[in-house]
Amino acid sequence: MVNRFDWKHGVELNFHTRIKHQVISEYLHQYMLVKALNPRWTGGKFFIAEGFCGGGMYENNQMGSPLILMTRMRDSIKHINDKRNASDIRNKFRGWHR
Repeated sequence: MVNRFDWKHGVELNFHTRIKHQVISEYLHQYMLVKALNPRWTGGKFFIAEGFCGGGMYENNQMGSPLILMTRMRDSIKHINDKRNASDIRNKFRGWHR
């Protein structure tokens, strides 16, 4: 079996993969905002599975979907908690568990 991916040096980032990464990043952020900025939302869990992720890094040190998801979640959680603080919503969004 031939391994067509050289994960050590990074895989070429194709156009369709770039679009997937953009969709994941934008959709995840908006979804989290809609759910977590609702004052009646008291918590709960977000479960995220990326069934078609690669090795995590592409050529030129560009992040793959697993790293994009973790980075975007971290940024979204900070954004959500800043907004919840500004709106005087008491319970904070805690993030994820590993």
